[in-house]
Amino acid sequence: MTGHFRSRSADVTAESNPDLRELWKSLSKYLRLLMLGPVLVGLITFVAIDWAPKRYVSTALVKPAAEGASGIEPELAGWHASMLKTIPALMVSPEVLKAAGSAGLELAPHQIRTRVNNAEGSIALAVTATSPAQAKQLADALLNATLEASRAKNEERTWLEAERQRLTDQRLLLETTARQLREGLSRASTPQETGALATAVPAVMEQTVVLEKRLALNAARLNGLSKASIATTPTLPDEATGPRRSLWSAIAALGTLCLLISAVLLHRAWLDWRAARGPAGHHSGQQQATPTEPGGH
Repeated sequence: MTGHFRSRSADVTAESNPDLRELWKSLSKYLRLLMLGPVLVGLITFVAIDWAPKRYVSTALVKPAAEGASGIEPELAGWHASMLKTIPALMVSPEVLKAAGSAGLELAPHQIRTRVNNAEGSIALAVTATSPAQAKQLADALLNATLEASRAKNEERTWLEAERQRLTDQRLLLETTARQLREGLSRASTPQETGALATAVPAVMEQTVVLEKRLALNAARLNGLSKASIATTPTLPDEATGPRRSLWSAIAALGTLCLLISAVLLHRAWLDWRAARGPAGHHSGQQQATPTEPGGH
């Protein structure tokens, strides 16, 4: 009884665990394919990457701060933040792409990469092309087209120009008022008159500063980006960029090896399934073909 139990346990263990020797025997039949296949695919990948067109990247840095905005930057903070969001989208707009490619060169959105640095208030630009000179030429054309497209146009430009004229008139009026107040202060004869004029002059000067800020913001919205906004002009790349041949060849070879092993194992499992199904189906057919004898028990 004990021997029968041990024999039964051994059979169950043999059925539940895969036979590694049989598995290795199956793989060894295709050992040449498993060795040559990944090597061949790796070599093809290596050569294909080497023959692929070279890519060159020209980089530039844009800082959309208004020219001469030092001292009144808080007034332009909103405009600056909006430009950091608007300029990257403007660079890949059909209007800018068409203008940048008007010199006989085509420029597509996939050739343009931008990265916004909110902390520095800058936009890093990278333009890809098939030659160093072409990459720089496209980057220059793209920046020039972006500068032009950032300027106000049509109804917005008309409204901003009218507002600029109105603000300019107000500033001239305040300057005249401040000059008259200072002249009156120098001719004041009573303490009361001197005190009133001394209080009025700072108020007028404060209003003048507010107008200067509004005029600076108006100029930024009207003129958009200027040449001063290009912190770093497009570079002339000297080296091509692209995938590393050795890395991608190794990845292709390893992937091919995994696929081949999976195919061999699936083929082995399919053969085992057919072998297990064949006798069972044949035996079942024999049972169905045996007639029942009359009167049989």
